[in-house]
Amino acid sequence: MPKFLTKFVEAIAGFGVTFGTMFKKPVTEQYPEEPGPVAPRYHGRHQLNRYPDGLEKCIGCELCAWACRADLIYGKDKLLAPLEPGMQAPPHPMALGSTDDDYYLGKIGPLTEDAR
Repeated sequence: MPKFLTKFVEAIAGFGVTFGTMFKKPVTEQYPEEPGPVAPRYHGRHQLNRYPDGLEKCIGCELCAWACRADLIYGKDKLLAPLEPGMQAPPHPMALGSTDDDYYLGKIGPLTEDAR
């Protein structure tokens, strides 16, 4: 087959793809009114958790800064987990006799009435 005829057939094949998609119904998403499906590993927004005595588990990793975009910025007030029963509102000192390692290893429990 001559070279110009080969290029002509390739061009017609390319136009075939274009014409095939021109007559398909467009897909319109009604986001954010109707959010689409989420990935199976999606766990919701980031949250800054607390130790059982109420102190914050912030280690300064700055992942909260990476989780926020220019139009969706959460401050610490929105990232921080709520106080649960038995927790004391910070700031307060670490539990008596405890070390940083105790917090890291999860050896801290809710404060008792006599410890407050």
